[in-house]
Amino acid sequence: MADLPVTNTHNATHPGLTVAFQVPFQANTALIPDIVGALNVPNTTVLLSDPDAITTFLLEELNVDMADSIKPYLWIAGLRFSKIRPLHRNNVIRRDIVICEQAALHLVSRNEVIFIKPIPHCLLQHTFYREYVAGKTIDPKINRRAPAFLATYLRLIRHQSDFSIAIQFRLIPSWVTWEQWLTFSTDLESALSDSQGRMMSFDGRYSYGELRLNRLNFIMRVFKGVARGYVILDTQYSNYFAGFFSLLVLITAVYTSVALSAFQVALASPLATQGLNHAGFWFSIITLFLLAALIGLPIIWFVVALIDNVIFAFRSRS
Repeated sequence: MADLPVTNTHNATHPGLTVAFQVPFQANTALIPDIVGALNVPNTTVLLSDPDAITTFLLEELNVDMADSIKPYLWIAGLRFSKIRPLHRNNVIRRDIVICEQAALHLVSRNEVIFIKPIPHCLLQHTFYREYVAGKTIDPKINRRAPAFLATYLRLIRHQSDFSIAIQFRLIPSWVTWEQWLTFSTDLESALSDSQGRMMSFDGRYSYGELRLNRLNFIMRVFKGVARGYVILDTQYSNYFAGFFSLLVLITAVYTSVALSAFQVALASPLATQGLNHAGFWFSIITLFLLAALIGLPIIWFVVALIDNVIFAFRSRS
């Protein structure tokens, strides 16, 4: 667990364990109370009597494998973890909050939308966290990602206005009060900070905060060779290629038309030289080739995307 190097002195009975192997909040500050005799994982149908099902559930809930696989390139898609904007700031910059249950989309933005995953209730229950998240025999991905995910909410909810937005969108349990959140977040921040009060650093996807979806798609296609990109939200090819064709029209209508018109005026002038004539000729030829390439590129990309979707559908047929 080298990626979580900071020891947690909050729990004095286990001073040598890393945060990954401890519950980062105390039982009396937990936002979801322990229920004696409970049969299910809080707020789910997963049975507590089935440890394998619980592990599968948590791995799915915290799955950021794809983002972790492109960690060396995530600087292209966003800023460091400390730059996460509080919830109210998204209103200020006119960005809509959209609830998602995929951890892969948590804090990922697209145009005027940012996707945020609500906190799974089980991560707010002390006993469950101790038994199924922080144990040394638990999958390391769960150990590592759970505290990092919770830490994002220390950035998202900093003011009472942020808390109100979180309640409105059910990002945290609706019955939690502002005072309860303050106590819980103080406890959590203390557990995830060093002796100087500095937030510990996380590895993989959570070494960064907000990420831009279009750049994540670019990274996946260019550096990983995945035609589908990171996550495809467009369900129609017309929407998928709309941005590209808008750019093509802009280049054709503005750049090409204006440049060729300028050359035509220059060549019609009595001051035009032989060199200018040669430049105008080659510029026109190069422009034609570039336009042909720009027109052909979406056609080629459409074929690639179509084949990729057919292969994906074939593999998923069962």
